[in-house]
Amino acid sequence: MDDNFIIILGNGFTKGVLAWINNAIPINANSSNPFSFDISYLNNPDISLMSKLPKLQLLISQHTSMDDFDLMRWFTENQKSDLITYAQMRQYLAIVYSKISKIISKNWQRDFMWENWFKKYQNNIKAIISFNYDLSIETLLLKNNIDYYRVSTEEDTSTSEGISIFKPHGSCDYECPDGSFSIDDLDTRLTGSIFHSDSGIPKILSVKEQMEPRITPDIIVPFENNFQIDFRWVTRGYSQIVEKMRESDSCILYGLDYHKVDRPEINYLISNMPRSSRFIYSSSKSKIVLENEIRKRSRVVSRIDYRIKEDFDKLHCKHRYQIIIRKKKYTTMKCELCGKLVKHWN
Repeated sequence: MDDNFIIILGNGFTKGVLAWINNAIPINANSSNPFSFDISYLNNPDISLMSKLPKLQLLISQHTSMDDFDLMRWFTENQKSDLITYAQMRQYLAIVYSKISKIISKNWQRDFMWENWFKKYQNNIKAIISFNYDLSIETLLLKNNIDYYRVSTEEDTSTSEGISIFKPHGSCDYECPDGSFSIDDLDTRLTGSIFHSDSGIPKILSVKEQMEPRITPDIIVPFENNFQIDFRWVTRGYSQIVEKMRESDSCILYGLDYHKVDRPEINYLISNMPRSSRFIYSSSKSKIVLENEIRKRSRVVSRIDYRIKEDFDKLHCKHRYQIIIRKKKYTTMKCELCGKLVKHWN
């Protein structure tokens, strides 16, 4: 019997998609440097989006030595009380990741390493949890005619079919539902207003609407605590996902940096996998800390490099393990079929 998979994605997935596209078509797009994009405002080539966000523009000009994510980390830790700059940052991130999503969709290249895997195992994927704002995973599924719906959004109905996707940090195409707030003038939306309202399930924006200012961008800024964690749509989403996790036996974690601010949510997800499940995760800046957390839940943990085809192919293998090293704390086993190494913690 095939495994039932839960997949948890971070920015490394989007970076992998963009790198794959860039190998075929130079696209000059980097999801780790969102402030480097030159985006026109409302498709007017004479007006840049950044020029409409003067407080954010000033912040960036004052910290040119920092890369974009380091700047956002510094801001959330030291200056988040500057609410106008914070609001402008959220507006900008929502639009720039919509732009990145358009670039990915327009320039999609076949045979991306995950495509064949998703096509083969689409019926075994119980759910995807993505901490990304962009639509890279949605695009992969759409380009391969794999049905999906976003959990706890207006796509989530009694007739929804396909793979469940949950985005607890929001998405570049989410907006507060119709009737909750009304700000018709698009320029006014950029003035720095902030709405943190538990107003209902997110509305899905059209491609055109994604390039316009939001009433309230439904995203969590990098390195920010998830202030939406108790919103009804998020708690409902976690409830649905946890139910699916308890029916699964394998969890793949890909592209997660496992930053301290995100650990409570990721740890909560890990803790709801069955104790008999296996975990496979990609290299992470905090790989030792992440592996220690996984070991609290499972004794079968392996780390692989998805950039290496031989490692990636191990996801397909029907493993037959043989013990090669036995130590007091753990046993190292090797698959006789693919050579994959795993540690079984005693």
